[in-house]
Amino acid sequence: FHGAIPQSGAASWWSTAERATEIASRVVENLGVAPGDTAGLLAKSTQEVLDALPDFTEDGNTALPFQPTVDGRSLLAPPLEAIAAGNAAGVRVMSGTNRHEMTLFVMQDPGFGSLDEDKIVQRLAVTCGDRAAEVLASYKARRPEATAAELWLDLSTDGVFRIPMIRLLEAQHAHGPVWSYLFSWESPAFGGILRSTHALEIPFVWNTIDKAGVEMFTGDGPDREAVSAAMHRAWIEFAHGRDPGHDGLPAWPAYDLDRRPTMRFDVECELLHDPDAEDRIVLDTASR
Repeated sequence: FHGAIPQSGAASWWSTAERATEIASRVVENLGVAPGDTAGLLAKSTQEVLDALPDFTEDGNTALPFQPTVDGRSLLAPPLEAIAAGNAAGVRVMSGTNRHEMTLFVMQDPGFGSLDEDKIVQRLAVTCGDRAAEVLASYKARRPEATAAELWLDLSTDGVFRIPMIRLLEAQHAHGPVWSYLFSWESPAFGGILRSTHALEIPFVWNTIDKAGVEMFTGDGPDREAVSAAMHRAWIEFAHGRDPGHDGLPAWPAYDLDRRPTMRFDVECELLHDPDAEDRIVLDTASR
């Protein structure tokens, strides 16, 4: 690869062999298959396996039970460590996230509607330990009118998507140029409940907003066209080995650890420097 564009994804989510084995054992037990009975396991249908998946919500909302596993054979080391050590030296990277990634997931969260600040601290403790209350207080100080649900949406979006993306760029920037983007255009579909949700940027990147069915996710407003044109061209420029900036955008320098320039894609595109810096600093340091 000469370049890569991880969208809403990064390299922080991986599992140890021990955790992967523990999760697999729970699934196998629910299937009623004896340990070591490979034939019995392979005889199960896809639907039976899906039906046997345990409820992992007690492990924390950001636990992500199914992840690449560092097993010493297929995946030799945690990806971020390998990248920081130069595993992808010379590979150009552009990465970013959507402003409200987690709206697509909190609707499936049975505890979302009853969240209060105490429950948020409990969830944050999965990654932030005894600094969970401090992190919540920091976010709340910049959002004094926010509800518990709104606070969790921002915290979980940053924890699952934005901070890992930033860590990826930090690990790679010394080994090849990297660029950062933020997609903040909000969909009016479903009464606007999704806002700038996970995967919403995909039809804009591919310039497929005119395809049948896409309007169910994006609406059919004319403001989509300029956003799609700007993103699609940036991705094309990058794929051809050039900088993603073009004459339809403000100047877009490569990412660095001082200014942290980030292109925001919306009806009006703009270059931001270290957006939401206070959030980034407190959550990044508390979750390491």
